[in-house]
Amino acid sequence: MRHNTEAKRQDHRLSTIESMNARIDTVERKRVAIIGGGISGLTSAFYLLKSAGKKGIELEVTLVDESRSLGGVFKSASYDGLRLDLGPECFVTGKPAVLDLANELGIGSTILRQSTRRTFIARGSFLSKIPDGLFALTPNLKDMATSDLFSWTGKIRMALEPFVQKQERLTDESVATFIERRFGKELLQRLAEPMIGGLYGIEPENLSAQMTLPYMRSLEKEHGSVIKGIIQKTVKRHSETGEWFTSPPSCKGTMATFDEGMTALTQMLEKCVQSKCKVIEAHADSIEPVNEGKTWKTRLSNGLQIDSDAVVVALPAKSAGRTLLQTDRWLSECLQSINYSSPIVVSLVFEKSAFKSAPHGSGFLVAGDTRKSVRACTFSSSKFKRRNYQNKVVLRVSVDSTKYRESSDEQIKIAVLEDLSRFIEITGEPLFCAVARHNEAIPQFAPRHGHLLKEIELRKNRFASLALVGNAYGAIGVADCITRAKEESQRIADCLFSVVNP
Repeated sequence: MRHNTEAKRQDHRLSTIESMNARIDTVERKRVAIIGGGISGLTSAFYLLKSAGKKGIELEVTLVDESRSLGGVFKSASYDGLRLDLGPECFVTGKPAVLDLANELGIGSTILRQSTRRTFIARGSFLSKIPDGLFALTPNLKDMATSDLFSWTGKIRMALEPFVQKQERLTDESVATFIERRFGKELLQRLAEPMIGGLYGIEPENLSAQMTLPYMRSLEKEHGSVIKGIIQKTVKRHSETGEWFTSPPSCKGTMATFDEGMTALTQMLEKCVQSKCKVIEAHADSIEPVNEGKTWKTRLSNGLQIDSDAVVVALPAKSAGRTLLQTDRWLSECLQSINYSSPIVVSLVFEKSAFKSAPHGSGFLVAGDTRKSVRACTFSSSKFKRRNYQNKVVLRVSVDSTKYRESSDEQIKIAVLEDLSRFIEITGEPLFCAVARHNEAIPQFAPRHGHLLKEIELRKNRFASLALVGNAYGAIGVADCITRAKEESQRIADCLFSVVNP
């Protein structure tokens, strides 16, 4: 059965490649340089080649990455037949980009939805379940009244949110300011802070509410209150569909992965484009426009120069800014002003006998007043039960990288196991431990980040054949990166191929 499935994937991959190698009936060849071989760079290559194949245009793609292996932060480790994700572990199905790409690659049938959404907040030595409404950061009175996360004083303060005056002039405040202003300090400290910290790796005081909580901000703007807005939308939805719960767009759907882990996506992308791409292992020193941006030259650390008709920059914003200094100094400065966090992820494999009671649910987030080393822990073998974990317990731990940046892997392992024992009764040693450090992997959307992005787009759009892709330009999810790469690739294709076929 597995052989037949693999054969079908191979046939689909070959048909995809054949469509990219469609009959060439044009006298002009176009060249694109893609700088960065992570998910955004590979997706850009895939869709550019696909567009060229459909139009019968010969496209020469050169993919530059300083790493020996492509995929960027999509990395994995293996232990006794298990494949463990060291980078992104899952994606949100509510945004269709990953599902669409997986189907185009022929691996849509290997997608696995999460088995449980049950998630906890760790405070003191206790794990308190997050109600669904609160997990989506869309508070409702029932969730607030029944949750044991909050004191009655905190619940009363949250219930008074509809009476909090609307901010008339919606400036881009921090997440911390917005949450505390509307719901009080307790919701901020006991729910928002651990959730935001677990995802972005920094404190909510340093994050833009406009970029991080756009749905809640829109509810305040349109209805004068988050809770009022949720009630009105819920009543409207019930009258239309019979359903009561309304979640924000970013929380629709569920979490999912692939049966072989998230690296299955980047590996299949690489297989699909490798026959039509020239891959160079090097660092891009500079990118410069020639003839007012009609062509480009990219100088590499190995002394080579790539001449191209278009360039796609799929690097972290700071690296992209340094590379584009000769293109546009102000664009370069804007990009380099975006700060990043560098998460540390620890993957642990245990025998089930190492636990008095095997972890259940999706995992937990650690409140700030309780945190030591662990920011969040995913019970991977419980969250995705259909993945073949060979009867092992697999935990994935997000570590506070600001405290452990200079620590050795062994020191991090010891600190994590000691910290986990406060919440989970672990009686045995792990069979395997892998520590992954992702340098400058998650952009920090500071207040006014939205204004910065508008300026970046304005400067970038002065060059029709320049594209910027990655997780710094709107949202950090896998689906968001793919969507951005697809849209920018289409823009580049329209620019190049309309010239070939007017």
